[in-house]
Order: sequence, then C-alpha cells, then structure tokens
Amino acid sequence: QGRLEVVYADVPSLSLIEPLPLTSDGELIVGTDVSMSVTTADVQSGAILTLEADSVWDADQVHIDGGTLDTNIDLDYPTGGDFLLTGSGTINILNNTTLTLPYFDPTNISSGTVNLPAGSTLSITADAATVGDTVTLIKDGSFGLSDQISDLTIESGGTVTHSARLEAGLVLDVTGTLDIQAGGSIDVSGMGLRGGNNGSAFGDSGEAYDAGGAIVSAGNYSFSAGAGASYGGRGGTASSGVPSNEPYGALEQAQYLGSGGGGGGYGREGGHGGGRVTVTATTFLLNGTLQANGWRGYYGYPEGGGGSGGGVSIAAGALSGTGSLEAIGANGFWSKSGSGGGGRIAVSYDTWSPQELSISARGGGS
Repeated sequence: QGRLEVVYADVPSLSLIEPLPLTSDGELIVGTDVSMSVTTADVQSGAILTLEADSVWDADQVHIDGGTLDTNIDLDYPTGGDFLLTGSGTINILNNTTLTLPYFDPTNISSGTVNLPAGSTLSITADAATVGDTVTLIKDGSFGLSDQISDLTIESGGTVTHSARLEAGLVLDVTGTLDIQAGGSIDVSGMGLRGGNNGSAFGDSGEAYDAGGAIVSAGNYSFSAGAGASYGGRGGTASSGVPSNEPYGALEQAQYLGSGGGGGGYGREGGHGGGRVTVTATTFLLNGTLQANGWRGYYGYPEGGGGSGGGVSIAAGALSGTGSLEAIGANGFWSKSGSGGGGRIAVSYDTWSPQELSISARGGGS
C-alpha cells in the first residue's frame, strides 16, 4: 500500500533489477521526464500504475492483474506474452497515445477493460482482434492509423461500446468479417445524450437535438413526473401533460445519439438516451446482440422520463445471423413518467441470408 511519485527533480532515472509488484491500494506515478527501467511490473487488484507524458518506461513484461494502467506515453510490446490484462484490470490509453500489440485475443487480453479514448490508437500487428469473455473494449479512438481492422470477433461475454455522450459514437470499419457470436455484444445503451438532473447541460430537462443537429433542451421536465425523450419516434407525454421533444433525424439515416428523458422534482433523474453505432463490414455475422437502447429514469415519486433509443447504421456486403438489433426507448413508470421513443436503425447490404435476425426500434412502455 501507499503512493510513490517519482519526480525528475529528485530521481531522474531509476532502474530495478527485481520484479516490481504493485499490490492492494499501491500507486506508482512515473513523472514527466523520468526514465524508469524494470524487468517485470505486476499491477494487482486495487493498484494503479501511471506513466506521465514524456516519461520513459522500459519494462520487459507488464501484467495488469486486476489493477489499473494509465499510460500517457506510447507503449510497444511486440511479444504477446509480455503484455497481459487479467483479473478484471483496466488499461487506459490516454493523451493521444498508441498501444501496439502483436495480437488482441484471450491469450493476452483475457479479462478486464481496455479504454481507448478519442485521439488514442490501438495498433494490432495481426490486424485482427477477438474480444473474449469478461473483456470490455471502450472504443472511442482508432484501430491503427486508418481506423480499420481486417477481422473483429466478439465472443460470448465480450462487449464493445463507446463512452458516454460521444457524438461520433462507436465506429467500426471491418474490411473482412465482423463476427458477434451468441452471447457477445456491441452495447451502447444509455451512452447517448444525458437525462434531466442526470448530467444534462440543461439541468432538469434532458438533452436533445434540434432540426439542425444542435444539442438543445428537450423541455421535458415536470415536477410530478418527467416526459420521455424522442428520436426516431416520439416519447411519451408525462401525466402532467408535459410533452416530449420533437423527433429528429432522417428515416434513412441514424447519425445521432438518442435523447435524454425529463427529470422530476427533488432532483429525480431522467434516463439517458441510447448511443450511436456505425458499422461498415464486408461480412457481418450477427448471432449476438447490437443494442443502442435508452435507459429508464428514476423509479419512485417523482419519476424520471425514459431515454430514447439511439442510432444504429450498418453497411454490410453480406449480412446474416439469428441475433438482434435494438434501438428501443426506455419504459416509463406507473403511467406517470413518459417512456422513451424508439431510435433509428438503418441497414444496407448486398446479400442477406434468410435467417431470423430480429430488428426493433420501438418505443418503451409504461
């Protein structure tokens, strides 16, 4: 346990010949301009390793085993076994940096979260990735310089998503096969515009888009119960008579986030809207789920309104599978708060195998 920050003015260079274990609540910060060399770094549950911008990190092996790595510098591990994520650990690739790995699959990324913020890059030499069971990839940044990948597989228990309120949403450009297997998911539910009293820039009303694509107040607050949020379909009116915002966007496009439900009195929260997914793939096998659903608001008097479904846009050469596509609005409560309206799903393809693929962009119920 404890916190150690290595500062250039005190220790410009540090070399350890023994393995470096960070345990429990331990924290190591390698400061700006500091050069640190270790044989093995083992970041265990509860521990944090931070590599500040312009630091120099030379470690033969890094094992994030339940702990957290915050890197503000480029890291390159050409041998897969030299960089491991296990034990529900977290890797944050920050500050427009690049993490380069030979491959990305359960042999080296076996459990935990890889957070790739906008501006940062995950470069995979094999040009393919497999997101395995208990792995979450938050992909706001890029796969390599071109933001393309040859093949992406999401196995049962694996999830790919984007961060909250990211207007560009999750963008996947797969030149070969995108394979979402049964039990695997792309899930951006609740990652859209914010609900009233729940992070909205407009206080107690949720966030929405106007006809020109600007983020505006949804005007859906009501003390007794918030109204639902609209996107492709209109959200439910609150029992007080307060209406939802106007639907927005075009029928044949799905280029916006879902909007946020209205808040209720006493700071009760409206639900967030669904996120946004844009997929381009030569072959798309969907046997799992792709969800951009809205989230429910506060349950209990006064109730919050439901968030709308989000946006899903798919352009595939060949589309097949028995999974589901969803951009569903969230339910309201007790027929008082309004439910969220459905989002938008736009699908184009060259060939579609005649299988039972489920597609739903309906509104929520009460």
